[in-house]
Amino acid sequence: MRVLAAVGVLAAAYRAHPKGGARCTSDWDCALGGGCVASACVCDAAFTGANCTYFDILPSPGAAYNQTNASSWGGRATYDADSALWHLHVSEMANGCGLDQWEPGSTIVHATSPTLWGPFIRRAVVAPAFSHNAEGARLPDGSWLLAQIGDGTVGARWNGTIADCRATRNGTTPHTPPRVPPEPLPGWAPWGVHRSTQGPGGPFVPFNFSSGFANSDGIGGFSIKQTANNSWVATAGGGGMGCLETAADVFGNWTRWPCRKIAPASLKQDWIGDEDPDIFVSERGYYHLVVHSWGWPCNESATHTWWSDGNSNNGGCGAHWYSADAVEWMWSATVLYNSTVVFADGRVANYGRERPKVIMDPATRAFPIALMNGAAEHCCGNTGPELDDHTFTLIVPLATPVPRALN
Repeated sequence: MRVLAAVGVLAAAYRAHPKGGARCTSDWDCALGGGCVASACVCDAAFTGANCTYFDILPSPGAAYNQTNASSWGGRATYDADSALWHLHVSEMANGCGLDQWEPGSTIVHATSPTLWGPFIRRAVVAPAFSHNAEGARLPDGSWLLAQIGDGTVGARWNGTIADCRATRNGTTPHTPPRVPPEPLPGWAPWGVHRSTQGPGGPFVPFNFSSGFANSDGIGGFSIKQTANNSWVATAGGGGMGCLETAADVFGNWTRWPCRKIAPASLKQDWIGDEDPDIFVSERGYYHLVVHSWGWPCNESATHTWWSDGNSNNGGCGAHWYSADAVEWMWSATVLYNSTVVFADGRVANYGRERPKVIMDPATRAFPIALMNGAAEHCCGNTGPELDDHTFTLIVPLATPVPRALN
């Protein structure tokens, strides 16, 4: 009964949008989340809305990774047929701290699960502090790639030490109000790519996987994926949208594309407010960038919302850029998702959601099947105690061309 109730809430909130149907003259009018067929938008499975501008989100089975004695902040889950396991590389705060100690306390942890939906079991730290924005990928030769912000050392700025919050026993940082936010890491640099030839658990060593890879914008986030035709696409960006690079072979030469943003200037000034880009290529061959946004349209006003559940909370917004050729990009005035999460057990909650990671179907690499985020109850007006900085890694399923159970 509770599952049915959740589905009912979902229908009232997210699925009030039609699955396409808007008049169109080309696929661009359908946000490249579908196609223009007989002058009407027909959405791909993962998208919904009259113009295919929203993610078609299903009820979440729960947290993918949630340690009671430590906070995590999103990561990438990758399926490995050799081990028949999903491997998660996730950002986790050291010494039992909450998210407020992400600088300099973030590490990268390896965790596993027999299913994508978790819960993922913690295995080991594979990159010490400071290492953030965990991005893992299995390469064609069986080795594993791990990209991150930071080089695994804690500099003199923090006297070589990080906070110890283990006495709290609940993955939070002790605070004396008013809470003082952590100082930003200058430039969020260096960032780097690492490789393990011994499996997803490492050890990972620095690796220059392509002399032609020139994207130096990865100070805030990095994303790399293999596409349905076995080519590769990558992007990086800090406080903005990074440009794309593509390669026929991950170890080969990469081509950096000039990204011309064609969003109407009256709606959005370039990439202001967008961060943490994640890239995927749809079954139609279109490029999609999913970013966390603290700018417009997420924080326009409480009276101007893009979701039928009326939630305009800017702490949980996923913004969307899309392109047909990796050169000319359009920005969507509609968010892909907001802070509302409906769970399969009937709960409905709001979270601050950042660090989006879109998980692709591992068999075809042609369509998205899930979205992972770092999630915070305390963030940006959402529910939760003001000084509680415990966070976890959330997973929500997306609708797919082939229905499947949450197993």
